[in-house]
Amino acid sequence: FNNVTPEITVTVFPEGIQAITIGTGNELPDFRIPFDFYWRNSLVQTIYYADELLIDEGLITGIMYYNNFVTNLPDREVKVYMQHTNLVDMSQGFVPVNSSVLVFDGNVDFPTGANEIFIPLDEPFVYEGGNVLITTLRAFEQNWHSSSDKFFVTTTPDKPSRTVHFNSDQVTIDPENPPTT
Repeated sequence: FNNVTPEITVTVFPEGIQAITIGTGNELPDFRIPFDFYWRNSLVQTIYYADELLIDEGLITGIMYYNNFVTNLPDREVKVYMQHTNLVDMSQGFVPVNSSVLVFDGNVDFPTGANEIFIPLDEPFVYEGGNVLITTLRAFEQNWHSSSDKFFVTTTPDKPSRTVHFNSDQVTIDPENPPTT
């Protein structure tokens, strides 16, 4: 009678583009990855496994994270690197990005509330199968923000130690010479 239905969101991808969702992303952890805005800068490395990527090869043209922020953080400088890896965990610590591809170097908006944060890559990553190591850097800035500015994650007990992270208020983190602790 009122001709009104609930709003729905529809995403239409160009021909040949496939969206792959890794995990359920339904948990807000105590830590803040892939970008930590509570500290003045942060570095995170996470392995994404071949069995999660669901393709044998192709171009990765963008990545999306899901946030739930209490702070509106527009125009934040971040970097994203990608590389193929034979690593199965990050128990040995950070890997220098010297053999990675800098796929994004720019500014991203991180709005208040629960949002999809899409990062279109400056340079598509040529995925050739296997595991991928993604490195994310929050560039050093003078401000820090709420510890409640978090991203949704999925716990993967069958893939422990898939992520390593470091943050600092004093040291400008260099992904080519990552921390050893």
